[in-house]
Amino acid sequence: MREPNKAIIVDAYPLPHMDETLAALAGATVFSTIDLENAYHQVPLHPDSHDLTAFITHNGLFRFCRLPYGLASAPAAFQKMMSIILKGIPNVQNYLDNVICFGHTRQEVTLRGCFAQTAAASGPELISICTQIKKGWPGSIKVVPKDLQPYYHVRNELSVKDNVIFGDTRLVVPVTLPHTVMAVAHKSHQGIVRTKQHLRELHWFPGM
Repeated sequence: MREPNKAIIVDAYPLPHMDETLAALAGATVFSTIDLENAYHQVPLHPDSHDLTAFITHNGLFRFCRLPYGLASAPAAFQKMMSIILKGIPNVQNYLDNVICFGHTRQEVTLRGCFAQTAAASGPELISICTQIKKGWPGSIKVVPKDLQPYYHVRNELSVKDNVIFGDTRLVVPVTLPHTVMAVAHKSHQGIVRTKQHLRELHWFPGM
């Protein structure tokens, strides 16, 4: 990547300082770490940058479609993306592709548990949905509380696992977070069609 590194503008997004990370862990007694597999390769490279990564092999000319290791801007770009994704989730820190969850109980110290805490704080209606799912849905939408009516037509697909709500296999997003989820997805520069397809595969929210 020596030649491409001469042509790119390096993102100046700062990497976490170790002292700040250790300070955030103060008081925690249980920890869980995740090392993301092939982390950089999970990030699509913008089409305009494909040609900069071209390289020659005995089988011909190839170029990267995903963020390659060795690119000078890769660490900062990946850290920025992870910071956006994990922003607002309690008890979670990351350094590039290393994520640590921390707390005082095993239930707290999972990404799912951290997401559940965020969902409960960001979307009070999800707590009502959990209660409604466990209690059972009525036979008519007319008697369903107004804030739960957008979920009524998919009620048979909704389930609760570890305080996280799923619509079939997709994560149900609180009504306060769709714009955030879409903004994060759009930053991968997959194009509007592919971005919408990707969101539909992984998430569900009213009005999707």
